[in-house]
Amino acid sequence: MRSWLAVLVLALLALAAGGWVASCMSPVTAGTPSEPPPVGDAVRIVEVESILDVSRVQLRGGDQLRLSGIEEPSAPLFPSLSVVAARRRLEAELQGKRFVLRLDAPRPLDRKELRGELWQLEPANGAASINEQILERGDGLLDLTRGAAAGDDRFRAAATKYASARSRRAEIPLGFQAGVVLPLYSKEKQHDYGPQLREIRDLGASWVSLIIVWMVDKMDGHGIHPKWNQSHWEDNRTAPDDHVIATVRTAKELGLRVLMLPIVLPWKPGPDDWRGNLRPADRDAFFESYSRFVLRYADMAETLGVDAFSIGSELISLESKLAGDITWWRRIARTARARFGGRLTYSANWDHYEEVGVWDELDFVGMTAYYSLTSRPEASVEDLVAAWKPVQAKLTKFSEEVARPIVFTEVGYASLRGINTDPWNYKMESGLDLDCQERCYEAFSRAFADSTVLAGAYFFDWYDEGGPEDESYTPRGKPAEVVLRQYLLAARDFLPPAYDPARSAAPSRR
Repeated sequence: MRSWLAVLVLALLALAAGGWVASCMSPVTAGTPSEPPPVGDAVRIVEVESILDVSRVQLRGGDQLRLSGIEEPSAPLFPSLSVVAARRRLEAELQGKRFVLRLDAPRPLDRKELRGELWQLEPANGAASINEQILERGDGLLDLTRGAAAGDDRFRAAATKYASARSRRAEIPLGFQAGVVLPLYSKEKQHDYGPQLREIRDLGASWVSLIIVWMVDKMDGHGIHPKWNQSHWEDNRTAPDDHVIATVRTAKELGLRVLMLPIVLPWKPGPDDWRGNLRPADRDAFFESYSRFVLRYADMAETLGVDAFSIGSELISLESKLAGDITWWRRIARTARARFGGRLTYSANWDHYEEVGVWDELDFVGMTAYYSLTSRPEASVEDLVAAWKPVQAKLTKFSEEVARPIVFTEVGYASLRGINTDPWNYKMESGLDLDCQERCYEAFSRAFADSTVLAGAYFFDWYDEGGPEDESYTPRGKPAEVVLRQYLLAARDFLPPAYDPARSAAPSRR
């Protein structure tokens, strides 16, 4: 027996006398991959009785253990045979054998769950951590979003060895993303978005942004769930998986690149409630629930070959109010990076993007762009172009500071009088005004007539029917559509962005 194991057994006896469970609540600095847990951690020797799934095992004596840093693949379209093969490998390697268990703090959503890392009793070839082995060979997906674990850095490094070979980042150009937003809002049990996608392609767009909605149960709650198959059809807010899958596949067949943008909305909100002021009573529980939602679609996006993925949108009250929020966003971003091989972003609010603390983990700064340009409803195109100038200067400076290109994940104007004053206010009761919408589009096309500031813009949106009597945001069948077509055509000649974190020698426009 190695000397460290003898010391370990003595330490275990001392822990048994003093109660080891209470000491496991504070994670410690991770050791190197070739070393067992250092003496002083909450450790014990356990025997694996059976394999529940790739991320959970049954221990002799009745306890179930979740393996820290690991999630079993479960996204729609993921090859089930791969999961079965992974489970069988684990059965052969773990079942009926004894290991050292180092416990981590429980999950925010399940304070009673046993969670930790298994280590070999007799390490061979410098591979002592079972969790690392599972991640390194791709049998399990990286998951840093069930609370902090001592091995988080090692788990991330192990998963990167497998994920880096599948990365598509450098193959996907960042700009110019000449896009249109297509929210998957239909409440029909069967809906074909194909006709809308064909119109978007024929409009001249090269990208399409697909918005998918889940709901948080209440403004101070943490449960995030899909809303489909509801008893009342108007409550179906979430696109079923088959709708999402078919829409992505059709978009790809049409030659469109796809940005998948999952968002969370409050269920039955009050008049002043929106996702930007969510206030969960248990922030850690919210973030773990939110992570399950986001990562589910990141996995689906990977299986479908989606080009870009957003880890969130306009969650202002949860972006940086507390230091712990930034830690959570890093966990989400790093986990998504290991599981999704395309481009990553976050869609910030136009007045809060500077507060987002994880741009260095992402490929581009995504932001909605509902800037209040002027206070005069009758402002001319020239006035609106001038109003964009200070915005452009500020965005250029910020892009240089974070070394990331900027993309407007939403920019748009409803067909309402005075919409230029508050483009975000779709509830404005000012009356139909197609000319105001057209002026706003024309001003945008002039202000951003090249890509020196932006690496892309997605115009909101192409869901509603449109037409000359429609007050919604869509430019479909309105004078603004003509302006948009011209802009998307011109955007084909825009230069690539100055910054690209996935390419060591990014092209420069300066």
